[in-house]
Amino acid sequence: MDANLVIAHATQTLSNTLQLRTMKKTSIRLATQVLRVISLSTVLAACSAIGPQKEARSGVGVHSINYSGKELSYVAVEDPKNPNNGGGGDALNPYGGGRSTICCFSIPDKWHPDLQVIVEFRVYPEKETRRVLVNVPQYRKPDDIWIMVHEGGEAEAVITSTEPGHPDWPGRMKDWPVPSREYRLKVWGEKLRREKAELTAMEKALQGDVSDLSPRELERLKRAIGYSKNEIKRLEGVKP
Repeated sequence: MDANLVIAHATQTLSNTLQLRTMKKTSIRLATQVLRVISLSTVLAACSAIGPQKEARSGVGVHSINYSGKELSYVAVEDPKNPNNGGGGDALNPYGGGRSTICCFSIPDKWHPDLQVIVEFRVYPEKETRRVLVNVPQYRKPDDIWIMVHEGGEAEAVITSTEPGHPDWPGRMKDWPVPSREYRLKVWGEKLRREKAELTAMEKALQGDVSDLSPRELERLKRAIGYSKNEIKRLEGVKP
């Protein structure tokens, strides 16, 4: 065989071999990259499956109770993780509240140990809003939330279908607020002073010029004076 033909044949064979090896390497690299992509996708899917899921929540009513002797011009609840989630807004007399329901506040359907809410309230006539972060005790299912303000500015929140006085009521105070004797004396004294001031004004009017009063108006004034005297006597007999 001609030497040139032998060299040409050998060169072609070597070239084909090199091309085949290159194709194999390229195929291996492509296969490796595909496997890496598949593996990464699988890992991401697995992480997504075990990662945080959207929490099921329910909207519930808000009740407020004032266990303190101070008037509250505002009582509400707020989610510390979501300022847009809030409810309430009641104004409460001392030792009052709880009878009305204000909509709405969103709570998790399932309780978890780190569940907290912020109880907001303002003491009349103060302008400052106090914010107290409180833990929410365990509950079995979503129900109305009760927010409570105690003496000394302490606050509390429970989620329950019951109310104060019920055996299953979870609140710190087991019944409705009971006014202190100090507060009852204050209310009693204010009523007595107001009644005496009205009596004094009516008696002064009766002793003055009543010529412009009709007989019916004059009789009505006398009856009002008699009623006021009886009310003062009654109040003085029921001092707390």
